Amino acid sequence: MIYIDPPYNTGKDFVYKDDFHDNIASYKDKMDENLKSNPETNGRYHTDWLNMMYPRLKLARNLLKDDGVIFISIDDHEAHNLRKIADEIFGEENFITELIIKKSTNGMGDKKGFSKNHEYCLVYQKSELSIFNGISPSIEFINKFNKEDSFGKYKMD
Repeated sequence: MIYIDPPYNTGKDFVYKDDFHDNIASYKDKMDENLKSNPETNGRYHTDWLNMMYPRLKLARNLLKDDGVIFISIDDHEAHNLRKIADEIFGEENFITELIIKKSTNGMGDKKGFSKNHEYCLVYQKSELSIFNGISPSIEFINKFNKEDSFGKYKMD
C-alpha cells in the first residue's frame, strides 16, 4: 500500500523535500520540470502541476506489488485533473473509490460564502489481483450501533 499526500496546486513552488538521492540540478534535468512559481495567470497552471505529479504517480505504480493499492490525498482544486491522470496511469478499471475526508468543523465560509470543510482521497488498485475488501470496523464500533428501528440499526449518543 502507498499513501501519497502531494503538494496541492496553490500557485506556489512545487519544490519540496523529496528524499531522492539525486541533486536538484540533475533531478530538474531528468524531469524537465519548471520549478518557478505557478500563478493562476500562467496559461499552464494545471499543466505544470500535472507534469509534476505524473512521474511521481508512474513511479508509485511501479513500486506497488501487483496486489497493491494507492491512496492519493487531494483538495477540490485539482481532484478532477488528478483523477484523469490516475485513470491513465492505473487504468479506469482499477479505480476503487473517492473518499471524502473531513478537515474542518468550524463552518467558516470562503470569500464566496461557501464552507469547504473536506478534501478527497482517491483510491486505486494496481491490478485486478488486488484483494481490496475495504477497512472493516472493529467489533467495539459495531457494538455501539445497538438500537434498531424500521430503518435498521443506529447509534444513540
